[in-house]
Amino acid sequence: MNDTSKRREFLKLGMAGLATAGVVGAAATIDVQKAAAQAAPDSLLRTVLERGKVIVGTGSTNAPWHFENDAGELVGMDITMGRILAKGLFDDTTKVEFVMQDPAQRIPNVTTNKVDISIQFMTMTAQRSQLIHFSRPYYVEGIALLTLPNAENKTFDQLLARGSATRISILQNVDAE
Repeated sequence: MNDTSKRREFLKLGMAGLATAGVVGAAATIDVQKAAAQAAPDSLLRTVLERGKVIVGTGSTNAPWHFENDAGELVGMDITMGRILAKGLFDDTTKVEFVMQDPAQRIPNVTTNKVDISIQFMTMTAQRSQLIHFSRPYYVEGIALLTLPNAENKTFDQLLARGSATRISILQNVDAE
C-alpha cells in the first residue's frame, strides 16, 4: 500500500469516526421538554423550563456589570450572563426576564421565589451560605492599595507600621473582608 492509499484510508476512518461522534452527540442532546420531564416534580429547573423563561434578579446602576445604555437597554456583564443562562436552558438568549433589585433584595428575592437566580455581585460569606447556594464565581477581583508615587509609605508593611495614623477609605455598602 503506497502513502497516498494509506492517507486516504486514514481519512476515511477519521471521517467515519467524526460522523459517528456527530450522531452520538446529537442523540445525547436533551431538549427542553425531556429535561423538564427528568427534573424532580418540585424542582426549580422544572418550574423554569415549564414557564419558558428564566427570571433573573439584577441591578441597573453599576457599570460595567449592569446598567442602562443610552438607548435605555439593560446591558453589562451580569446581563450577558443571564442571556448565556437562557441560551443554555432554552437555546434562546431572549428567554430571560430581568427583575431590577436593590442589593439588599438579592437574598430575599431568591428565597421567596421572586427570582429564579440573582446575577449580581455578592461576597460569599458563611452567614449567606446558610440562606442561599452560591455558584462558582464567574468573576474574581483583587484588592489593591493605592498610594501616590511620591508617598512616604509605598508598601503594605509600611502602611501597617503607621497604625492608626494611616488614613483609609472604603466604599460604602461594600463588604471589606
